[in-house]
Amino acid sequence: MFHLTSYNLHHAGVDIIYNDDNSDCDCEDICRCSRIVNEQVESVDLNEIVQNLCEKDPVIIKYCVDRILRIFKAYNPENYDISIEGGYYGQEIGKVTLTNEAAKLIDCAFDNLLALNTDKEKLLFVLGLEYAFITSLLRRGKFEVKEISLKEISEKSNKLVIKKVEKYDLIPDIPIGIVTQRNNEYIIIDGHHRIISLQQMKNPPKIIKVYYVK
Repeated sequence: MFHLTSYNLHHAGVDIIYNDDNSDCDCEDICRCSRIVNEQVESVDLNEIVQNLCEKDPVIIKYCVDRILRIFKAYNPENYDISIEGGYYGQEIGKVTLTNEAAKLIDCAFDNLLALNTDKEKLLFVLGLEYAFITSLLRRGKFEVKEISLKEISEKSNKLVIKKVEKYDLIPDIPIGIVTQRNNEYIIIDGHHRIISLQQMKNPPKIIKVYYVK
């Protein structure tokens, strides 16, 4: 897994839009002096970033890296710096990187994550980052990856978040959240927006993969 301090995310999860300015061009044939103006981040695909950073890493690392990126708002276009370089035909986009401040926070979290030994320790670490405390259920519980029916999620879980959430794209083979079981229903511990966004889809998946706490 790479660190993000200098990792170029251009076409690796972050797409840029810009305009070419040829107003001062006096080239006789092909313009080689165009300048890039109005450059900005058009979109950030965290799923693609996770897949690029963690291509050969186990599922637990991919899950935790996704959570860390979201906790530190790597989805926000304003958290990126765009460098412009000279090319054969004028200026072109160089590197697209997280701002120094954001990258340092994320890289520090990555280092702390990789220093942990067990999957449970890793999950508790990212939960602690997001919620600032760990419940006794999670401290005592055992975690396992489990496939469950989306319809088995308790309707009571929906009341904990806003009624409408943004679309969430599943990362293949990565659990979408953390649940436990009460009275033959699954209760969401982490991943409310992710799971409820699936419930609100026109054709939601019937089966989802989760971390189950028992």
